[in-house]
Amino acid sequence: MSKCIHCSNPNPENWFYCRGCGKHASRDKYSQNMWMRTERGKRTDVEFSAQTIDESINEMNNKRRESYA
Repeated sequence: MSKCIHCSNPNPENWFYCRGCGKHASRDKYSQNMWMRTERGKRTDVEFSAQTIDESINEMNNKRRESYA
């Protein structure tokens, strides 16, 4: 019979939350960083460029003007 990891209340139906204390009744099977072990997790969509703040501001202003035209 399984029990709550927090209050040791019996949990025969294996509820996700304990009916006694309201917390998670069992430990997580997977960690939150599990996805980092896959090829998909290694990929990043961040692009780096060597651009000054002034250049970036000018570029954004130009794009904004083009969208209003």
